[in-house]
Amino acid sequence: SYKIFGSLKFYDRKEIKDAITSENGEDSRLSKTLGVSTYYYAMQYNGNIIRFSRDLNSIISVFLGLVPVLV
Repeated sequence: SYKIFGSLKFYDRKEIKDAITSENGEDSRLSKTLGVSTYYYAMQYNGNIIRFSRDLNSIISVFLGLVPVLV
């Protein structure tokens, strides 16, 4: 069994379920709280599940900032 800090409502999230069964999980969806497209990542760490999230717009802007360097 894993400790999940915060709300129990996260147990039904895809990234949490995947992290429990395969050490890590990820998903992208519209955040009901923030109202923006969000990337979620969850992983096992010392018997706990840790969940991270990031606004997809900020991830895309970082990538686009690298494009001139890659070309």
